[in-house]
Amino acid sequence: MHRIALADIEQPDAFDFVAIPQSERRVIRFRHAGQYIHAPTAALIYQFREVLAGRDTRVAELEQPVFAWK
Repeated sequence: MHRIALADIEQPDAFDFVAIPQSERRVIRFRHAGQYIHAPTAALIYQFREVLAGRDTRVAELEQPVFAWK
């Protein structure tokens, strides 16, 4: 469990989206404390940030990293 400040998830560079050869969908990552938190957790945090900002954002089109496929 991580304690994450709202200010951390509101940073413009807090999230990034990367392409992987195994899927046409983008993989989301959240940068926190010098490490990455990957989907599905990163997608949940991202969507929470978007809701707080008043945006209706879907994350169903995002992919999980390959290591989470098993």
